[in-house]
Amino acid sequence: MEKGGQDEVIELYVRLRSEKLVVGNELDTLRDLNKAFRDNLLHLEEQIWITQQEKCIWRRFKYSDPSVHSQNVGFLLKTLQNTKFVLGHRVLSHNATLISEVLKVYLQHPQAIAECLNNVELGVNKRSTALSIDDMCRCIFNVVYGAALLPSDERIFLELLSNLISLQLSSKSDPRKYLRKGASVFCKMYSLFSEQLYSAKVFLTAALHEPIMSLLSQDEIFLDVDPSKSPIRLTPDERKRKFGLDENSVQYKEKLTAYRRVIAEKLFRVCLQFVKSIQEAVSCFPASLTWLVRQLKTSLLDRKRVSREEAELICTDMIFTNFICPAMINPEPHGIITDTPISHVARFNLMQVGQIIQALALCPYEGQPAYMINILQMFADNPMPDFVKSVLRNDAVTLDSMFPAMVENDEGTDIYSRRNFIATIEEASLLMQCLKGQGVDAISDETVRNKLKQLFRKLPEDLVAVKMTKEEYGTPKAPLPRSSSGRLRILADKVQNVAKTQHQKLLTNLPGNNGVSNEEKTEVTQPSEEVTEVLVFEFSHGFIPLGMEPEDKVMSNAKTRNEKSGNLENSTVKKTRFKATESVVSDRTGTTDAQSEDDEEMDEAEGVGSLCSSMNDNMADDDGDEDEDPEEVSTLPDNFSDMVPISANVSGRGSPSLSGGRTSGRETPFSQGGGNPALDQSVASMAVNELSVNNEYCRVLPKLPVTVRKQNAEGLEEKFGKFGLPTQDGYRNRDETYSLVSDSWSTDVVASDNEGINDQRQEQNLGPLPPPIPPRLHESQSTGQIIDISDNNSHQAGPSGVALPHPVSLSSRDRERIADDILNKYRSPMTPSSSTGPLFRPADSKPDEVNYEPAVAYFDPTNITKCKAFADAKRKIRLVLSSAENIPSSVTSKQATTTASLNVGNNDSDVTVVRLNELLRFLLAESINNQNRILSAQIREVRRCLFMFDNRGIKKLFRTLKDEHRARTSYIMYLQQARLSLLQLNSYVNKLLLRIEREKNLMGDCLVDLLVRYYLERRDKFIKRFVSDFSRLNVQDERVYAVERTLCNLFEQVDIEPIWKDFEQERLNAIKMTMDRNLMGQIYGASLYPNGEADVYRDDVFFKSLKLIASSITPDHPELGIPKKYHGECPWPSAQAEVAIINAYKAPRDKLACVMRCCQTIESLIRLASGRNVASADDITPVLVFVLLQANPPALLSNIQYISSYYGNRIEGEEAYWWTQFTSAVEFLKQLCNKH
Repeated sequence: MEKGGQDEVIELYVRLRSEKLVVGNELDTLRDLNKAFRDNLLHLEEQIWITQQEKCIWRRFKYSDPSVHSQNVGFLLKTLQNTKFVLGHRVLSHNATLISEVLKVYLQHPQAIAECLNNVELGVNKRSTALSIDDMCRCIFNVVYGAALLPSDERIFLELLSNLISLQLSSKSDPRKYLRKGASVFCKMYSLFSEQLYSAKVFLTAALHEPIMSLLSQDEIFLDVDPSKSPIRLTPDERKRKFGLDENSVQYKEKLTAYRRVIAEKLFRVCLQFVKSIQEAVSCFPASLTWLVRQLKTSLLDRKRVSREEAELICTDMIFTNFICPAMINPEPHGIITDTPISHVARFNLMQVGQIIQALALCPYEGQPAYMINILQMFADNPMPDFVKSVLRNDAVTLDSMFPAMVENDEGTDIYSRRNFIATIEEASLLMQCLKGQGVDAISDETVRNKLKQLFRKLPEDLVAVKMTKEEYGTPKAPLPRSSSGRLRILADKVQNVAKTQHQKLLTNLPGNNGVSNEEKTEVTQPSEEVTEVLVFEFSHGFIPLGMEPEDKVMSNAKTRNEKSGNLENSTVKKTRFKATESVVSDRTGTTDAQSEDDEEMDEAEGVGSLCSSMNDNMADDDGDEDEDPEEVSTLPDNFSDMVPISANVSGRGSPSLSGGRTSGRETPFSQGGGNPALDQSVASMAVNELSVNNEYCRVLPKLPVTVRKQNAEGLEEKFGKFGLPTQDGYRNRDETYSLVSDSWSTDVVASDNEGINDQRQEQNLGPLPPPIPPRLHESQSTGQIIDISDNNSHQAGPSGVALPHPVSLSSRDRERIADDILNKYRSPMTPSSSTGPLFRPADSKPDEVNYEPAVAYFDPTNITKCKAFADAKRKIRLVLSSAENIPSSVTSKQATTTASLNVGNNDSDVTVVRLNELLRFLLAESINNQNRILSAQIREVRRCLFMFDNRGIKKLFRTLKDEHRARTSYIMYLQQARLSLLQLNSYVNKLLLRIEREKNLMGDCLVDLLVRYYLERRDKFIKRFVSDFSRLNVQDERVYAVERTLCNLFEQVDIEPIWKDFEQERLNAIKMTMDRNLMGQIYGASLYPNGEADVYRDDVFFKSLKLIASSITPDHPELGIPKKYHGECPWPSAQAEVAIINAYKAPRDKLACVMRCCQTIESLIRLASGRNVASADDITPVLVFVLLQANPPALLSNIQYISSYYGNRIEGEEAYWWTQFTSAVEFLKQLCNKH
């Protein structure tokens, strides 16, 4: 029995302390994860805008837009890198809020913006509006919908496209012609959406990557779909060599017919690869496009303007003509092909393949040209129509299933969503010009239309003219932390701007300045670097953090769920939604732990708080950046009207914390855990969470039913009368630091109401225990001091000359009545303006019974677990036990050091009570020795609270602590689930950032490729002369020297040409690599086969020899010696796929990179099979031999000779290692061929 009591105390002590450590660590982690998620999401929004601008530059340069040319592309890219994101209100003042509201309305109402855009298009077609449909659609797609990158934006954009289908396609008499024309808003928006959609890029890569690479690997011959044009693609010398001299001879015609047949067969085989690959990738077809195509078909059939076959034909056009075939011809922007240029011959062949694939998809609905019939008849089974039908049959695709809410807040808003509109001032002006005027009049929803008209009336006509100069708002800054109120930030900026303007005027008027300020002089002498200024318009309510709900709320929600579901063990596991909450004040009418633990939140800031306080204390740590809106109605009572702003440190005569711990700036010494223990017995915390607009947590004022505006201090006496403080029981511990101000309301005051009283408190005889306090009484009102509002004792002067009353003797009944009368002000739901009577009743008036709650005794021996004393003691014991540091070895010994009971009135000893007393004694001595005054005060208060309980009550208290500790498992699970959700969200955002970075690099590569081609076209004579001279050289060394000299000449020009001056070094290296690829592509045939037909014949012999022995050589072949532990990955298809496309690359550097990828793939598979971190060359070479034997790439020997000749002197490091492995494997294959 003794050992059991001892173990129970120590076990509870250890568990409470461990619980606090775990929860504190979880909350710290959650706070960091919330901050990381907020910052990453903002960075993602900024990178999306920059990437879309680079894509716009590429598109305009490609289609020869006058605004983008070769001389300014580098400058535009450099300007984008210097982009500064500025909060919109810093530039446009209050107009930024109006713009945010307009864009938010359009974002939330897809039908309204669809109707508006449709009307704008009608005006452009009638030439009544001078707008560009392309610019308007691109601006709306990028600014309003954030490029539809996040799931929430993608869903809303799909709704916009669906509304555009109903307005533009379904209403036309010939919707197919309208769609193929491609000039409508729907076509522009659909094109932007399909190009940006990530799932569409995945599908296109799965369907087109392998067949395109296979096409690039073949010989450079034109595969013309029209047989009559095949000879035209050949030069006269080639025609003479292939067909003969006499074009009218029978032999010439037979050879020409045979050549056409060969071309048709090659084209059929290439197209068959594309058809099979597209058919196999049907499962990867993007769900968003599936839903949109089905919406198109349904809308067309509902209008009954077209037949079912014609509706399917239009859907086929939308899939193939507007999506798959354009990507097939230009695969680079989609990321399908990125590491090799596509020559003009290969591009022509891709166009021919695209025509055939399109014809195959449309042939069931319409006839095809005569020259295509022969090719189409080769396809015995045409799967393309079935592909479209399989997409249209997918009925399971819905918006709700495609875009489930990941994490929602209390308002039902998905947290994983954008929070800002990002645009330049020019883009914002274009949007306002497009979306107002006649476009608004076309909106059918009257409420939306009226709201937009009201907002547009407040906006100026020209936003650019409203833009502030840099002298007015300073140097552009990055968006500030979203911790302050929007109105408060605007007000602060206005004040700062006015102050700066006045200061500049003062400097201007000083003698010797000649009317020019110092800042203006600096601008004249030091021109600033070109900076793109991008405005950030906030439209959300801010970042709502996850996992920051108070413990009592989480426990209450868990209890409610358990009650609804019955037995928790038999109930089904439901998906947890983490919802951010606003300020919550517990009624604290019960005695459960969740209702009494709020007091501990204030102690956590000092490092000694309990588990339940860790919630709000972590919020208090970040409280410094949170500001209150100055225009909000105050919830403070009228007697706080003489206080200074909330930024003060302490209230009344309360001294700063002795512990030196960090405080939130609004706490009294009592709220930090170092207050009077006699007062702490009835203290109940009202600190709550205020989930701010930007993941900054702060302690806020408690919500009171009565809302009163702040008033001046002159009417204080008339409203409240005089304050009297009764005497207290002398048995209580006394502290001269006493405040009537609530801990969670703490702020500086000019003159405290109780300063004059505090000087006399040690001389007063303290009265009996305080009367019963209503359960909703705040801690500053639950101190046992009753306010006397009579006017009889007004002769006593306070420190400020204010008359203070003498304490008067009142009965307990009178005290209860007066206290309840005062507290009715806070209980009343009526505001002072609506109340028919005074806020406070005189002492002799009889209150209405309907406004009172029955008083509950503070200590009730008959119902001990329901009284407030029980809840207070339980809370304080938990606070002390969870804040202690060491486990006392003396307490853990088997022999008791004392037999004295905590209750001196009861001499019955109990092991649990004795052990608890021993533990408290030890902790008290330890805190005194460590000079931890706060903890020592708390331990003394715990011992004092336990004094009023007998052993039976203490054991009940102890059991309740254990039960509640077990019940708090749900709170730990809540924190862990919140952490998991945040980890997932951060993972999603990081992946999106990587994807955006990859897309930005891809656009840069596409721009570089276009610029290099343009540059080489300008030097066409030089390139043609080099090709001509190269073809006349016969010695290989001379050819290598000619290539190196020409590349060196081109690279030198890169450093001095004006077209490249604005590019950074990384881009310059990419430019040189692209020049190398293009130059080697011009001489690829002659450099790959320097000996002509002899090299071709040698490669053909080696290819056929490998093909013969491939079936007889297995991984078990003794000459290979591949260990059996590696046979599980046989035949290493991924490595074969890498080396099989070596002929698709034309530059020797790219061919070597292909070899390296093959070897590295083998190495990774060997490490996977062996479980080791390193794979030796003896393990890699046998596997590489088998991979090359099975892949058998054509022209393997010529490729080795090509790389060694034109890149051999530049191979070093890792490249040299893998190249040695590769050439060794090829030499071993030669030996195998000789043997077999």
